[in-house]
Amino acid sequence: MTRFGRYAALLERASRQFIARIEDELGRPGSPRQRLRAVVAASIAFFDEQPHVSDLIQRAEAHRDPSRLRPWQQARQQMQELLLELLAEAKAAGDFTIRDPEVSIPMLMGGLRSIVRFGRQPRARDLAERIVNAFLQEPSCQPPTPCLKGPP
Repeated sequence: MTRFGRYAALLERASRQFIARIEDELGRPGSPRQRLRAVVAASIAFFDEQPHVSDLIQRAEAHRDPSRLRPWQQARQQMQELLLELLAEAKAAGDFTIRDPEVSIPMLMGGLRSIVRFGRQPRARDLAERIVNAFLQEPSCQPPTPCLKGPP
């Protein structure tokens, strides 16, 4: 197997593991906000536990060859779809409303990537909660209703 083949196989396996972990968190009981916090925490934990995955993704991105990045692109797309479903559920339940989820979700994911790659370690215990709180604050929320309705 070529070096590219080994990298691709590792990235494909990591992509499957990541999505399985996110789906597991979304399948647990709790409010949409609680499950969003769990997804954020699981995302950070996944990359902290497997720091080589970030490097694999970055290496694939640097080659600018879509075939090298395909497994992670599929996982990224699936993550966006899962989060869109969660935000739709939150809106329907009256928990919170994000004005433009198609812009906000990639921003959340990009922010998570920056925190994973460059954030302080060890991680603060309340990091996932702080990220979700920042994500749910204005101006990303639909006026006139604030994102949060009372305590979580």
